[in-house]
Amino acid sequence: MSPECLVIGNGIAARLFALECKRNIIDCAVLTSSPVYFNQVRTITLNPISFKFLQKLDISLDASPISHINVFESEGTGVINFSAQDLGEDNLAYVINYDNLLRQLDELTKGMQCSADEVEDLSNIKVRVFADKDKNFSEHRTDFDFIEHDYDQIAFTFHATASKLQRNHAYQTFFNNQIFAIMPINDSKNTFTVVWSIPKDFATEEYVRDNIDRLGQQLDTDIAISGEILAFELSSSRAKEYCIPGKCLIADSAHSFHPLAGQGLNLGIADIDVLVDEFKKAKSQGRSLGDIKVLKKYEVRRKILNEAMLNGVNFLNHLFHSENIYTKLFRNRGLRLVNKIPVIKNLFIKNAVGKIKI
Repeated sequence: MSPECLVIGNGIAARLFALECKRNIIDCAVLTSSPVYFNQVRTITLNPISFKFLQKLDISLDASPISHINVFESEGTGVINFSAQDLGEDNLAYVINYDNLLRQLDELTKGMQCSADEVEDLSNIKVRVFADKDKNFSEHRTDFDFIEHDYDQIAFTFHATASKLQRNHAYQTFFNNQIFAIMPINDSKNTFTVVWSIPKDFATEEYVRDNIDRLGQQLDTDIAISGEILAFELSSSRAKEYCIPGKCLIADSAHSFHPLAGQGLNLGIADIDVLVDEFKKAKSQGRSLGDIKVLKKYEVRRKILNEAMLNGVNFLNHLFHSENIYTKLFRNRGLRLVNKIPVIKNLFIKNAVGKIKI
């Protein structure tokens, strides 16, 4: 094995990057370890651009489509309803199982994987690409500076049954400093996946179980938790720079933030698409993949959009976690206003579905 590119990471993004390199005849190896799975509980939300990207790699996807997204403030009258029809799309998003995708990607990249012991022998490497924040590979990111922020929240995710919710609709509600999202999963007619972020002060599994009925009442349905509840601490991280000569950051290694917008992997896939595109151009021009000018072109195309999404998500997180009476009034009126102005409303959703590019 003597690749010119080494991608480092233990998750989905690293393996997707390797496959996209292979599809474009760029010699790439994956420095990784055994995948971490989540007992079929964790899910991923893909926008249409990301969904098509995976299809392009011949990855089979058992996905649950979402054609409508309903967002509302539970303590007021603020509501936004997004529809795929408004954008001329079939769907706004697709929900897929994390474990199933990772398992498939791990199998597809078996012949490209290597261990840390083998890295010293890879003398032909021109560029190292870091794809996630896995602690096993954290020493490889010491050349970069990051801005970190703790949201002081815990995200709980689990499966639930909800018989009265529409199958192709996703619902998101904000209340008492909390964000609750529920989306369909493709295994039965009334099973959904839930992501519920709660302040650390009272974020316990007991609280989730004791208060799930309250969320059901807001959505006019009975919600029953089924199976295991997973918990993740929430924080954001952004790299001040995405690249130095011979090294580059993509996906969670470059940026991670609150899951309220469901954009984590979508931004990572957009990073992969652009970086491999710049690698293709570099190879056609006879330039090294690790040339800082090549890597900076990727950074220019991606960093501004990633920063805009991160800042927007952080603003919304702050807005919907405020208990100030004037802030509540502002967000209720703001939601109603956005819902009534198609131009602004479509700008929001175009950004979410990946239609805004550089």
